[in-house]
Amino acid sequence: MEFLRLAWTLALATLTTQGDAVAQTTAHRVGQLGESAAVTALAVSPDGRTVAVGRGDGTVSLFPYLMRMPEAGAPKKLDLQLERAVPVAFSPDLRQLAAFAQREVNGHWRPDRVQIWGLETGDLQHTMALTPRSGTEPLPIEAAFAPGGDVLAVAVGEFYHGSIELFDVREAKSLGRLERMPPEGGGMTNGVTWVAFSPDGNTIAANDYVVVDDKNMRPRVGLWDRHTRAWRSSVHTGEDQHPTRPRFAFSPTGDYFAVKNREDIAIVKLSSGELLRTIHPAKTTPDPEKRPGYGYWAEEKSAILFSPDARLLVSCTGGVVEIWEVPSGKRVCSLPTSLPATEVAFFPDGKMLACGYINGTVQFWRWGQ
Repeated sequence: MEFLRLAWTLALATLTTQGDAVAQTTAHRVGQLGESAAVTALAVSPDGRTVAVGRGDGTVSLFPYLMRMPEAGAPKKLDLQLERAVPVAFSPDLRQLAAFAQREVNGHWRPDRVQIWGLETGDLQHTMALTPRSGTEPLPIEAAFAPGGDVLAVAVGEFYHGSIELFDVREAKSLGRLERMPPEGGGMTNGVTWVAFSPDGNTIAANDYVVVDDKNMRPRVGLWDRHTRAWRSSVHTGEDQHPTRPRFAFSPTGDYFAVKNREDIAIVKLSSGELLRTIHPAKTTPDPEKRPGYGYWAEEKSAILFSPDARLLVSCTGGVVEIWEVPSGKRVCSLPTSLPATEVAFFPDGKMLACGYINGTVQFWRWGQ
């Protein structure tokens, strides 16, 4: 499989705000990886000096982020090619990578095991099997490291159900499944597709939806105690005629989180579930004729993330990437792109953003002074 080459470019544009209107002026867009498989994992190191990128074709790259053009042929920190595995999550310190290993089933490659890779040496450290339950074959969907990097939460899909399994990364063993969310009112639930830890590591959140009737689905986010694995509460985020599972992100302070549905973004207080603010992103849908197969990624993999100081929120809807000011709910800027963004990562200063796209491109954006 051919490795992607890193081509460094420099372009200027500026993002300024005039009320809700946005004018483009100067910006850095530094570093762009060639088109290939979709970006499935993206992270920036705590010191902002390293960017890690994983793709659906199994390629993993760590490279230094520089504020100037590097010399031709500057080496990356790591080039890794996973064998029949998809990278899904980097540890907070960028020392480890979680990936889903695949095996062939009826002519198709299906993920069924969790791998932990060491990024300092590029070696496979552990392979862990998911725990079967109820006679169904578990399917790993997404994964997230705890803030300390010692525990990995894996969203597991099963027929018309879903759950979260926890793994001890150091001991390479399962810590068990989280208690399932109740169906609430007898409605049928559907599987989880996203999981995250709170900043203090004590709360785990995951999404699903409840079938209300033949026309309406009720998306929700469930909250669990990490240590007891007991379900605590669910936050409903409105009703939707389409079976969309919400994406969400914790604020760095852990006081509230943002829940992104098909139509809007709700800022919710974590302790009470109180709705603090509603944000309305631009409504766009990728053209299936021009970009076939992007529909699922634009809907299920749309990204959302708070800045490190919790004042900004980035949302990706279809081919629109927007940055919002959380206290006022006003849009700060809209990035000029047309492809669905699958992963985003802020730099530590909160003034630069890395965006990974469905076509494998990674771009860097800076706004303000």
